[in-house]
Amino acid sequence: MVTEKELQEAIDELEEAPGSYKGCAMLAALYALKDRYYGDGGDFSGSLSRKDTSTRFSSFSGGGDSDWDSTINGGEDSEFLRAVRGKSWGEVLPVVDELVTAVKVLQPQLYGAFLRRF
Repeated sequence: MVTEKELQEAIDELEEAPGSYKGCAMLAALYALKDRYYGDGGDFSGSLSRKDTSTRFSSFSGGGDSDWDSTINGGEDSEFLRAVRGKSWGEVLPVVDELVTAVKVLQPQLYGAFLRRF
């Protein structure tokens, strides 16, 4: 098995190399592996169960199923808001979290800027 140090060395090498599609794809894979095995242990499979996501996001929803199951209404300002209208937070938040995790791997600076907005 590859060590965290070996992964970081490979990441550092690719970050210093001239950008290419192949290099970016490899870098994304290395970041995903590093995060999966040495980071927070996030699930990249998208196969979290409702129970798992309820527990994971309970602090966001106030801990109660009524908040978790509440429907998103209003907001037709963007394509995204129109897409989630009528969905529950329990349906939307795990998908958004998966997207943000991908942004963290592919665009760390964008991810940092996003988090600073909160």
